[in-house]
Amino acid sequence: MISARLRTARYTGAKPLNRQMRQQRLMQPAARPCYIRVRPIYASFHTTSGGMTENSEDVWGSYLPYLRAVPDDDLATPYAKWEMQFTPQELTQKLNAAGLSIGNLAAIELSPLKEKLAANQDRSATGRIKTMRFIGDKGSVTLTGAKVRSALGLKSTLFDIRMIVPEEKKISVPIGQYYKKDIAVNLPPYEERGLYTDSENIRRISGREGELIAIDGRGWGHGLGMSQWGAQVMGKTARLSGDFASLLYRYRNQEDILGVNYMLLSEFDYDLPEELIAQDAL
Repeated sequence: MISARLRTARYTGAKPLNRQMRQQRLMQPAARPCYIRVRPIYASFHTTSGGMTENSEDVWGSYLPYLRAVPDDDLATPYAKWEMQFTPQELTQKLNAAGLSIGNLAAIELSPLKEKLAANQDRSATGRIKTMRFIGDKGSVTLTGAKVRSALGLKSTLFDIRMIVPEEKKISVPIGQYYKKDIAVNLPPYEERGLYTDSENIRRISGREGELIAIDGRGWGHGLGMSQWGAQVMGKTARLSGDFASLLYRYRNQEDILGVNYMLLSEFDYDLPEELIAQDAL
């Protein structure tokens, strides 16, 4: 269902259509729904994928043959990369607000996001988080990626985390046998590695003053179907000349879609200012 709400916002393209032009487009034969096995497809979309879209089963739990993970040319676009920082206390408060009381946060269990993507126990094949474990001094909880995103207010489930500890702003230098002098320094923060006995999946809270948990993410939205910013890049690069089927093939499996010439053009020709695209991303 397409509505005039931000939730179903579409990228307008380089030259937004006026009302008369849009009406003419919609009257053309190509402005018809797309079907798979004589049933309408679920034409999902998101703001930006962060380099790779996602498989349907890794978001919704159900396999849809036309929603397969594909590379996306959107890494140079807005919102492709993002960062958020929390203190351990702030994360504890957010978990409490979501009804997840584990006491004071002591550690987070999450495998590192590797350069070479591969599915493992807590990440999908595209690197998005399937599960993530929060360990407190009064218990622990394992959440799905979607639940983590909702509880912490993140843009996507494609992210990694770092424990950042600020360096001392001064050092004490001995002067003679009985005196010392404090000298101001400006060393950069460093990444806390945890205990030597910890696996690489355990991100431990050190408890040092000023400690931060940095979340480095990519993409905005669930990652299924068409990437709005990726489609923009593709349109500018390829000069589509009205060939909207190319976008359909890019983000939805061509072999599993019938009537490919009947793409619903209103999915791309929605008059909305570009700056509003990502305000209510899925």
